[in-house]
Amino acid sequence: MSTSPFEQCQAKINADLNNLKNVQFEVAYVFDKLREYLGKGEKFDVVILDPPSFTKSKRSVKSALSGYREINSTAMKILNPGGILATASCSHHISDEMFMNVIIESSIMARKKIRLIEWRGASPDHPILPSMPETKYLKFGIFQVID
Repeated sequence: MSTSPFEQCQAKINADLNNLKNVQFEVAYVFDKLREYLGKGEKFDVVILDPPSFTKSKRSVKSALSGYREINSTAMKILNPGGILATASCSHHISDEMFMNVIIESSIMARKKIRLIEWRGASPDHPILPSMPETKYLKFGIFQVID
């Protein structure tokens, strides 16, 4: 029996190695999948959003921010009270401040209160070069969603 590349992903391998049975991994078009979960009334304890860059140019920043608002607000709506949202942006056209504002706006849209647990950037293997602002592209926040 052959397995798909997804079944071989490191996350699944690690879950199996640690005998974790209460985890679910899915690869899907995030906008549709989150709407599907919301429509079905499904709830989760943790949602991790790691989309590809929503913008490759300054011209599409407005559209990218709209996309970030949509996926983050929908994710907040499908979290159980006290649930954790881990969310990222990997575009250098979206600043830390812009991304944080999008998360705040998303919480307002979702009618959820949030608490910042941790805010991160790139790890040391993705160094930020002060003379090249585009190297400061990764933003990552972990939030607790409070009802």
